[in-house]
Amino acid sequence: MIPQHPGLLSWGVALQADTAPRTLGRLEVVEVAGDDAAGFLQGQLACDVEALSEGESVSSLLLEPDGSFGHLVRVAREAARHFVIAGALGDAERIMARLHRFKLRVRATLALSSRAVAVGATEAGSIVLSPPEHSLRVLLVPEGSSLPGAATDEVTTLEAWSLVNHELASADVQAGMNPFELGAEGVERAVSQTKGCYTGQELVARVLARAGSAPHRLCALTAEGLLEASEVSIGGEEIGVLVRGVHDPEVDRTWATVRVARKAAPKGEVICSVGGREGALSPL
Repeated sequence: MIPQHPGLLSWGVALQADTAPRTLGRLEVVEVAGDDAAGFLQGQLACDVEALSEGESVSSLLLEPDGSFGHLVRVAREAARHFVIAGALGDAERIMARLHRFKLRVRATLALSSRAVAVGATEAGSIVLSPPEHSLRVLLVPEGSSLPGAATDEVTTLEAWSLVNHELASADVQAGMNPFELGAEGVERAVSQTKGCYTGQELVARVLARAGSAPHRLCALTAEGLLEASEVSIGGEEIGVLVRGVHDPEVDRTWATVRVARKAAPKGEVICSVGGREGALSPL
């Protein structure tokens, strides 16, 4: 069942219009620290961890040995030997467990911590959480921040807002998924093609070298009303299924991410059907 989120559209529009910085709630993250932290993460994440400057952050893939997901994460170098890794809501424990599986004779500690999430902040020590192509600039701010806070935790709302704007988010990734379901551009933004080896690299390097693709592709869907089915079809043929969605009853509209068969992945907006309801399917 697609979750209801009353006022989601008006919340996001108001947040984009209001440039005043404020905190939205908290997000659990993974902290990796120690003499070997950079080298350890360099061998686990697809981005070039060692090239990060202090205070810099970048998107990255955290893959399994066969090249499948894993997690789509944001990694930041908070200090020379201290890194912060953020994923989807509720993913921190799974990210830490995945890293622990490959942590052998490494002089580094892994720990969970809770960080304040803010928009519009420019405070020293803040970590940019959102990719540059996203509509809102979202940051993790230091403890003790003097920013005003939201009356309720709005981090869940923030994650749902990515659906409205057709923005790829960590929550769209499912375990076992081929990373190229993000599309070649999505992979290239989260991968360094000049660094050394990392877990899962073989699949990524091979597909990039051959300009290949995955059997499925993540796409964005918008439809009027509450969708009660998960199968997406075009011309009576099922071409995909919903991965994640949200419905705003105030405007009676649903936004979703859909996993579509490669042969049916649209290059522009196309009309589709979900349980008899018409929707618009487009690339992410």
